Formats: sequence, C-alpha cells, structure tokens
Amino acid sequence: GEPETGTLVFSTIGTVRIVPEDEAVTRSETPGHACKIAASGRHGYFVVAYGATAYCARTSEVAHAASEWKANETAEDERVLDRESIHACERSAGGGSIEVVSMTRDERAFATCDENGRVEFYVAKGKNDGTVSAEKFGEMTMKAPVRALKWCSDNRSFVALAGDELVFVESVGKEAKRVAEGVSCVSARSNDTLAWAIGNTVFVGSQADPLQPPKSQIEIGPFRGPEDTVEVDGIYAASAEKFLLTARSVAEPDDCFLSVLMKSEGSWANTRLESAFDI
Repeated sequence: GEPETGTLVFSTIGTVRIVPEDEAVTRSETPGHACKIAASGRHGYFVVAYGATAYCARTSEVAHAASEWKANETAEDERVLDRESIHACERSAGGGSIEVVSMTRDERAFATCDENGRVEFYVAKGKNDGTVSAEKFGEMTMKAPVRALKWCSDNRSFVALAGDELVFVESVGKEAKRVAEGVSCVSARSNDTLAWAIGNTVFVGSQADPLQPPKSQIEIGPFRGPEDTVEVDGIYAASAEKFLLTARSVAEPDDCFLSVLMKSEGSWANTRLESAFDI
C-alpha cells in the first residue's frame, strides 16, 4: 500500500528503575548520555551503566513490566525491577564510573569503559529461565579515559579514543597501537569504513587496517566567514561516502553547526543543514 506520511511520534510504554532508591548512585552518575546504554535487537537484551556497575536485562521482560505498571498506575517509586531479572557486572577493584558501553557488531559481547581508563569485556549469555547474564572475559587499561570505543566488523578488534589519542587493538589484551593524535571524535560502520576528525579535518580510513594511511583527508571550511575556523566535534558515518558532522566555530564556540559531508562524482562537498530533519 501507500507509505504512511505525517508527524513522527514516539510514545513511552512506561518507566522502570534498575536500582532501588536506597542503593542509587549520585545524580551525577546516573545514566543520561547515549554512550552509557547499548541494546541488542538480535538477541533481545540491553546494557545500562549506573556509576561503576553495568546492568544487563531482557528487553521484553523490562518492557512487559513497564507496560503493566503504567496500566495499573503503579507509584513511580515502586516501579523497581526484580533483582532476579537483572544481572550486575561489578567492576574489579579500582574501577571508576562507567562512561561508555559498546556492543560488538554481532551483539554477543560488550565493553564497559570507565573514567580511569579501564575497559572490561563481557559476553552475554541467555539463561534457562529467560533472563540474561554476562560473563567477563578480559580487561585492559588505556593511558586515558576512553571517550569512544568502536568494534570492527570482525567482532574481535576495535578502535578506541582514549583522551585525544585514537588507538587500534587487534584483540582483547593485545597492545594498543596509535592511529592518530589530537582526535576529537571517531565513527565506524559495518561496511569497514572508519572515520575520525582532527581540528577541521576529517580522515576516512578502513577498519581492515586502521594503521594504514587514511584513504581520504577532507578539510571542512568555515561557516561564518573566510576568517573563521571550525572544529569538528562529532561524526557519524552513514556510508563510505556520506558523513553527518557536528562542528563549532573556534572564534565563537557557542556557534554549533550540523552538516552533511558527501562524495559525489569523485569530489567531496560539505553542506550545512538548518536542522537534523534536512538530512
């Protein structure tokens, strides 16, 4: 039939709390950033970080509980998940607050990265009672807190942005090898595309061998005028030849821009957008 058109609307099915109030972490450590949660559509579970602990749960079970509580108008402070339905991944001694949760491409394993640079790795396992658990299979410590971790398509190697240094790790426990310094952001796609930014320049490489020189190097011109310079602070690789960028003026840091960088007929062009809906 004809495709539906109209306003895109999201409706909540309800709310739940993972941690009871008397065990809750401080407000500054509660989730709120997308980096602290990862969800698997293939295997039906999600991971969310609260302070120094990551919790795994079955999506369907949580959704059912949330919907039921909403229908019954259960008080907000009573909408707490049963401890038997969630699995807590406690960090080793010395671990700090988790800043990033990153799931492998096949969604069978995930990494949690804390403020101290420690990265811990877990594999998710379904249990006979329908719940999910996570088994730790490794850990390593980076030189600086990990701001982003992107798994490569082999589900074994990954790139990590530790401070402003982008590193490549062939497999868990192996030496972290430098790809670039002064990096502000990084993105990776299942088609093996790897992209990162340094200042006003976007670099496009390959996950197959991140240590090789980048295939493309594109300078992003100023938006305000010829005297200005921009700094790319966010990048999303939609494909090997199309990227969504966020950037800000160096002269006026409060001036932020959204743009699409796209390759057409062998040339790169960067187009500023008025809003995300212009994509």
